[in-house]
Amino acid sequence: MTRLLFLNSSYAGSYGLHPLLYCYSNRGNFRPASFYATLEFVKAINSTPLLLTNFINKRGEFEDFIFNNDYIVQRIIDTYRRRIQSAKHIFEYYFEILRLLNDGKSRDEIFIDLAKNEKYGRFIPASSNEVGFSTAEFSRTSKSEVFIRKAYSSASCCSICVGLLHGYSISIDHILRKQDGGLGNPENGQLAHPYCNTGVKN
Repeated sequence: MTRLLFLNSSYAGSYGLHPLLYCYSNRGNFRPASFYATLEFVKAINSTPLLLTNFINKRGEFEDFIFNNDYIVQRIIDTYRRRIQSAKHIFEYYFEILRLLNDGKSRDEIFIDLAKNEKYGRFIPASSNEVGFSTAEFSRTSKSEVFIRKAYSSASCCSICVGLLHGYSISIDHILRKQDGGLGNPENGQLAHPYCNTGVKN
């Protein structure tokens, strides 16, 4: 089974990973290194049940951290340059964030841990000015980021894992399961990733 089916499709085992989060920058630029890192990420969680459980349990927080700190992935890419080399480090960064979240760390505690980490400390800005903008005018890329941030904040999320939903990878889940007497009426339906609908609930 190709990893692309698990990545984002209507296949029952699909995690429905949203391309906006996992393949593009917040400015709308496709990042091959992020795409390759995500393929490896899917391979890892597919082969390690504990990692998959950790991801599903913390997916909403994980995706929110990754999205709101998109500049860290960009700094990794700028540092390592080559796609495959950068992908390896993005992959490791994803699992470091997931590990910290599963250790119960808050967003602020994650930043403290990353700043102390020999590998990631250089990617964490000393102040918010380091990731700011120096002109009063909106550039084309900053306009794109405004649109993407607004789209992200108003996007639908999975009712089970709270991760971002993508139109190609949505299933309708019974709130009260069929085997428990749940009916197929709209009031008993909720949006979910295909995997969350089948793999988590069943």
